[in-house]
Amino acid sequence: MSGLTQHYKTLELEDGASLEDIKQAYKDLAMVWHPDRFPDNARLQQKAQDKLKQINKAYEQLKAFQPTPRGRAYPPPRSPQSPQSAQNQGARRQPQQNPKPGDFSSVKRQYDPIISFQQAKAILTEYKFEFIRKFPDCCSCFESGPFCLDIREHLPEVVLSVPCKSVGTFHRALLSVPCKSVGTFHQLEAQELITLFHELTAEV
Repeated sequence: MSGLTQHYKTLELEDGASLEDIKQAYKDLAMVWHPDRFPDNARLQQKAQDKLKQINKAYEQLKAFQPTPRGRAYPPPRSPQSPQSAQNQGARRQPQQNPKPGDFSSVKRQYDPIISFQQAKAILTEYKFEFIRKFPDCCSCFESGPFCLDIREHLPEVVLSVPCKSVGTFHRALLSVPCKSVGTFHQLEAQELITLFHELTAEV
């Protein structure tokens, strides 16, 4: 079973479901499995948190692979290479190093729709995020440059994304983190990002 097929199954959808169907399925399942529905049952609350993590991941991945307004799905197909050129390219490839927090310039250029944990730390350190709004589900939304940051401290959960609609002009960050990239972080990773975010916000 492919990754996308598994994500469709997690949202109880058929392969190739429309974006509207994906959004509706996500809303329905997020409501059904929200941990706040089980405040007096630690076992069910933990089960709901695990299930909601799967639902969030499936939703973010399926959103990232939806067709763009031009009718082309992201990411674009790579140009075919001959075995010899592919071998030469592999020989020139240098080992990837994790960027240091705050050193956004060290993030290696890679056209991957997934924002890594190390990239997220570098982005939070480099960019000053401003509060936009707070939703009833306790999700606080922030923006900076091309980036959108959603934080749910009670889960905890952090979603860092680059929606195309937020990009009006060219931004240097898109050289390393292309449009429609997204990273979803839970538990320990989310808590570390939230702590880092609060520390940086307090310094301003």
